[in-house]
Amino acid sequence: MEANGSMPHSSVSCASGPETNCFLADYHPTVWGDYFIENYPLPSNLQESQACIIKRIEELKEEVMNLLKNANDHLQEMELIDALQRLGVAYHFEKEIDKILRQICNAQMEGDDLHTVALRFRLLRQHGYNIPANVFIKFKEVDGSFKAILRNDVKGLLSLYEATYLGIPEDDILDEALNFAKLHLKSIESHMRTPLTTRVLYALELPLHRRTRRLEAKNYMSIYQEDEGRINMVLELAKLDFHMLQSIHREEVRSISMWWKALGVAKKLTFCRDRIVECYFWSLGVYFEPQYSRARIYITKVIALLSIMDDIYDAYGMVEELQAFTEVIQRWDIEAADQLEEVKEVSRACLEEAKWRDEDYVPSLKEHLTVSLISCCYAALSCASFVGMGEEATKEAFDWVTSFPRIIKSICSICRFLDDVVSDEFEHERKHVSSAVHCYIKEHGTSMQEACEKLLGMVEDDWKILNQECLSTTAVPKSLIMRIINLARIMEIIYRKYDSYTHSSGIMKDHITSLLVEPISF
Repeated sequence: MEANGSMPHSSVSCASGPETNCFLADYHPTVWGDYFIENYPLPSNLQESQACIIKRIEELKEEVMNLLKNANDHLQEMELIDALQRLGVAYHFEKEIDKILRQICNAQMEGDDLHTVALRFRLLRQHGYNIPANVFIKFKEVDGSFKAILRNDVKGLLSLYEATYLGIPEDDILDEALNFAKLHLKSIESHMRTPLTTRVLYALELPLHRRTRRLEAKNYMSIYQEDEGRINMVLELAKLDFHMLQSIHREEVRSISMWWKALGVAKKLTFCRDRIVECYFWSLGVYFEPQYSRARIYITKVIALLSIMDDIYDAYGMVEELQAFTEVIQRWDIEAADQLEEVKEVSRACLEEAKWRDEDYVPSLKEHLTVSLISCCYAALSCASFVGMGEEATKEAFDWVTSFPRIIKSICSICRFLDDVVSDEFEHERKHVSSAVHCYIKEHGTSMQEACEKLLGMVEDDWKILNQECLSTTAVPKSLIMRIINLARIMEIIYRKYDSYTHSSGIMKDHITSLLVEPISF
C-alpha cells in the first residue's frame, strides 16, 4: 500500500517516446474474485447451531474464570494468562487478568528459575508495567556471561528469548540475553522433543511480540493441543470462540467485497491492485474482537482507497497529471475530519516522490524519510484505526495521533524499511523513486546487503522505541496504543519475506485461507 517500494513489480517493457509511461506495473488479478460473496453467509441450518455454541462458550468462560480465581500460585496464573492470550481468548477476561498482573507486580517474586522470571517480565511489560531488565542479572556469571547451566534449559531459554523482544533502548542486558538464547536454541533444536521443538522453531521464525493476534491464535491451537500441560476446557473455549469470530469475519469480508464490486474498481481502474480481501486481512491484524466490527470495515475501506491513491501516483500518473490530482485533493473541504487532513499530507508526499522519480533524484536518507514516512500511509492509518474505537477515541486522542508523536514516527519507519528492503530488488524493472536502500547505498557507499542489514537494524531500534512508548505514553488509553502496535505487527507479517500484499497468491493467500476459509477442527 506504500507509495515507495511496497509494490514489487513484474517486468515491464518501455517503448521510446515522450508519451510513454515507463513506470506502469503489471499486477496480477485478485486471487479471490467473488468467493466470499458467493459462499457466505452460512445456510440457515448452520446458523441455528450457533446458538448452542454461544451457550457452550458462556459455560466455558465461567469455568476458565474459576481457574483464574483459584490458581495455586503466581506461576500457574501466569501460564494460564499466557495460554489465554496466545489462543486469542484473553479479551473475555481483561479485568480479571489486569487484577492478577497488578497483584503479581506488587508481590515478591515467587521462584527464581529462568522460565518464571522471564515469563513474569514479559507479561508485565506487555501490560504496561516498566519492570527493570536487571531482574536477569542473577543469571549471569561474575565475568558478565550468562551461566553455562542455562544452555540446556530449553523452556527457560524460550521464555527468555520471547521476553527480550519487550526491550527498550537502554536494556543492553536484553540484547545480550537475546544473542545467548538464540544461539543455544538454534544449537539444540535438532534433538529436542515435540511439541517443544515446534514451539522453538515457531518462535525463531518470528517472536510472539511481533505476531498478529489472530494468526497466533490459529497457529498456537495446534501447538497447545500437543502440550502435555494443556487445559482442555481452555482449548475448547479457544476453538469455539475462533469459530464464532470466523463467522463474524466472513460476513464482514462478504459485505466489503460487495461494496468493492459495486465500486467497479477492478474494471474501471485496471492499473490498480485488486486486493480488497487482503485489505480486510490487514484490518484483522489491527483488531479482531467482535466489538470492533465497525472499525474493521472502516479501516479496510481506508486501506483500499489509499492503495488506489498509491497506485495512481506510483504506477500510473505522469507528474503533470499528478500535480492536478494533488491540487484537487488539497481543495477537499469536507468538515475537516482529521483523517482527511492526513490524506492531504499523503498526496503531497506522493507527488514529491513522483517528482524525484522523474528527475532521477536520489536524496539523502534523512531527506528521503521526511517524505517517505508520510507517503507510507501509516500515519494516516494510525489515525484511521481510532475510528470505531468508541468513547476512548476522543478529540484529544485524534489531536495526539495527528501530531506525529514519536511512536507514530517509529511505526512509519518500520513500515518504510521493511517495505523497501523486500521490494528493492524489483524496482529496476521500471522507473521508480529511489528506495531507502538506494539512498543509504549512495550516501554511505555500501553494498546492497550491507544497506539492507543496516535498515533492518533500524527496524529493531524502532521496535524498542515502540516498547518504550507503550510504557510511557499517557496521552491516550492503552487500547488505542495497541492499534498502533498491531499496525507494526501486521507489517512484520506482510513484508518480512517479500511484498505479499502485491504478490498475494502465496503466503498472503495461505494466511487468509487459514483465518477465513478453513473451518476449525474440533
